[in-house]
Amino acid sequence: MKITIRDEKTGRSFDLEVYPENTPSDVISTLIEEGYIHATPGGNPQYMWVLQYAGRQLDPGLPLVQQGIIDGAELTLVPVPTPG
Repeated sequence: MKITIRDEKTGRSFDLEVYPENTPSDVISTLIEEGYIHATPGGNPQYMWVLQYAGRQLDPGLPLVQQGIIDGAELTLVPVPTPG
């Protein structure tokens, strides 16, 4: 399925082909591996990336389809402080 990821920090958007069983962590890893984003937001290890859909943070380990993500969905990539 196709989804769009919008980087809240920069406003850039990325169109990705993903499998419904992919997790938000898989999607973020793909963005990092493809060179679209840094491993940590702004290179700051005190922050990490999360994905949001319709204003709610997605569970990083739960498949997209189990979180209501459908073909054509737009997700938001958001930097949040690292727990701890």
